Amino acid sequence: MVQSALTTAKAMIGAESPSTLAATELGEPIPQGIAEGILSQAGVVDAAVQQLLIHAFQEGFDPRMILAFLRHETGNFTSQVFKEAMNPFSVKGQGPAGGLTLPAWEVIGGKNVMSNETFRKYQDLTQAFQDWLKILSQPNFSAALSMKADPGGFLDTLQKGGYATDPVW
Repeated sequence: MVQSALTTAKAMIGAESPSTLAATELGEPIPQGIAEGILSQAGVVDAAVQQLLIHAFQEGFDPRMILAFLRHETGNFTSQVFKEAMNPFSVKGQGPAGGLTLPAWEVIGGKNVMSNETFRKYQDLTQAFQDWLKILSQPNFSAALSMKADPGGFLDTLQKGGYATDPVW
């Protein structure tokens, strides 16, 4: 059974985020214990993924929600898009390092369809995260940024903005 991104996030973080996960001001160091505790609890061992989650925390996101999002989008970091394009958010189009065209499952007109889609390629996960933030600042997703500390609201608003074609994403 495939879980939606919201279901995955809720399963990982529970209904509410602890207040200790409120983001620090950009540039202020993250308390080491908090960062280590989140990453250890989540079983994150890849240094690049850890760094991406720390950037997400600094930007005001609940890193557990971002980790759930990444696991959902990458098939727990096993997808070809993640491995070959360094694209953990499955963003389509041409990226700074080009594009990777692959068959992708989409929902078009209420029907499941396989189509060739081009996914953005990045040099590293930090570049992918920065590009994702730019995408989220576009009008159809900007409302989601105001809800980044609320996993349910954030993911629902992304879906309503057209982030994914799957209606149960």
